[in-house]
Amino acid sequence: MRNILVLIGLAVLNPRSAVPARAPSQAEQDYIIGSRVGRCLVLQCQVFRGSFKANAGPPGDSVTVRVEELISGPSPKTGEISIPYAQFQEGNSGDGGQPLAMAWASVKVAHNTSVTIVLALESGWGVRAGLPVFITSNEKEIGTIRSLVEESSRLEHSPMQVSSSVASLSRTPNPALAGYLAVYLTWSKALSNREFSADLLSQIFGNPSVPDAAADDLVFSLLGKYHGLPAESGVRGTIVRRLTQVGQQPGRHAAVSAIQGLARLVGSDESVRTMPSETALEGLANNYRGLVKRGSIPRNPTFETGLAIKYETAR
Repeated sequence: MRNILVLIGLAVLNPRSAVPARAPSQAEQDYIIGSRVGRCLVLQCQVFRGSFKANAGPPGDSVTVRVEELISGPSPKTGEISIPYAQFQEGNSGDGGQPLAMAWASVKVAHNTSVTIVLALESGWGVRAGLPVFITSNEKEIGTIRSLVEESSRLEHSPMQVSSSVASLSRTPNPALAGYLAVYLTWSKALSNREFSADLLSQIFGNPSVPDAAADDLVFSLLGKYHGLPAESGVRGTIVRRLTQVGQQPGRHAAVSAIQGLARLVGSDESVRTMPSETALEGLANNYRGLVKRGSIPRNPTFETGLAIKYETAR
């Protein structure tokens, strides 16, 4: 059941791609936690440990949780919090109930069961104020949430330290942290320097800590960053070169995502052609031809024309 829900989570994280028809990896599960919790932490969020006051009631009822430890956010007004509750078959949070039902998916509501809850206090970035974002009684996941809260607190006091966090992903793979940082660099209001955040986000794309299932979502964010930068910004070239680099990597869905991203850019900006080196473009063209011949990606005339790629059919 958890595996199915994680795949649904990948589709919610990235509605531009299909749900992969396979069991998710641990890295994908961790990345989803980082992303979902991150979408709450970049806004107003409350994280606490507590226990259920009673068993689950009828569908649509709230569940009362006794607060035993405040991990992050403002203190609750009372020692108990009522949390909206839903299951997939009857949930309805205004959008089909899926996000609310997903938050409860891995927890059985039973009297005195200990849980850790991530509760949104502000709407935005796919979360709604008053609704839980993630609920778990799994000790590993609780540890992950606590580490993300610590990272959020550190960056709240020193936002520029995010560069060291991004650098750490290459030394010590951490998909949950990567998911959080991707959200932070995309939406945090603490980073006013658009070039700084765009540069770091480009470093996350293709990083070993990022599962390929998240590649489409990251490319979408990178394109938004690209178009938000002035035409003379050197970071535009950094983004294009990163997409070109990842686009050369055979056997990865991230390469397909990178090529599709480049196709969108060359369709609106002719200067993209001048940004990668000729050697990089040759490697990109070779991988593109191979992907097309294997049926992994359709031919894209805009991509071929914009980057002067000659497609050679197999003999």
